[in-house]
Amino acid sequence: MLVIDKEKMKVLENAMMDRFVRKMQAHLQDVFPDVLENMSDAEIEALIRDGIDQAAGYDIVGEQAVALFIDLTVSLGADFVTREEHSWMGPVLSRRDMAGSEKMDFVYSRLMD
Repeated sequence: MLVIDKEKMKVLENAMMDRFVRKMQAHLQDVFPDVLENMSDAEIEALIRDGIDQAAGYDIVGEQAVALFIDLTVSLGADFVTREEHSWMGPVLSRRDMAGSEKMDFVYSRLMD
């Protein structure tokens, strides 16, 4: 049986996080080049890591759902959840009876209406 101690687990988690951040950075630069054109790589990385933390605060933790959350952060602004025009989002994202992917599906479907 394979046993991974806490130190090695942390190394694996950090490697997975770094991989996600790199992947997300490439995605954002591809999809939102105009929004990010004046940002350094370090600023984009900070935006992604902040988005990951914000998403986690809403129990949004799966890669796909977090990526969608970060896309909203870039396209609508970092304060999108608290803006008056999006006042309906906070209660949806705060629901504990919905999975993160369900929350993001609901938000995107409502935004597309």
